[in-house]
Amino acid sequence: MISIQAFYTIIEQHGALSTRSMFGGVGFFHYDIMYALINQERIYLRGTQKFESQLITYGCQRYQHVKKTTVATVNYYDITEMLYRHRELATEVIGGTMCEVLFEDQQRRSLYNQRLRDLPNLQLTTERMLKKVGIDDVATFFDVGAVVAFTKITERYGHKTDIRLLWKLAAAQEGVYWELLEETRKQALLNEYELTVYS
Repeated sequence: MISIQAFYTIIEQHGALSTRSMFGGVGFFHYDIMYALINQERIYLRGTQKFESQLITYGCQRYQHVKKTTVATVNYYDITEMLYRHRELATEVIGGTMCEVLFEDQQRRSLYNQRLRDLPNLQLTTERMLKKVGIDDVATFFDVGAVVAFTKITERYGHKTDIRLLWKLAAAQEGVYWELLEETRKQALLNEYELTVYS
């Protein structure tokens, strides 16, 4: 398939050909950080803060990993058509994403020594809630992700917990004020939460 051949040509230029089985397909890694996925001849690129809105604008759909009883939607976007129809743009986004995943990982690691309450949007009350559900430090918080953290909180404190807490948790991990989250990002988080709870 032309798109897959083009994808390999692009990533070879960055020396990022390390692979392993992930999400029912083949994950691609750059300095041991996953940035892309190929499954059933479709190419999925990780959504980063810098490029995710661009992928959504071009109609790239998120990858759905079908398990035995549930469907998990992960933060990887189908760029197969984009790579075929807009090769130059796709090349720029792929290369940029490789840099971004490294940058985001470095940011995340630098945060690990902070207290939960010191992250953007969080406070002592939020830190206490997280610790009550077994999320004791920043490293664990980033490992489980905002949706899982919010799900654990709603299971303990009730499903009427203000949905804005989900936005705050996600924005804390992205290092931005929660009101700056785009509506598409909020909706994606809500969809992921509902899938987790009601599937």
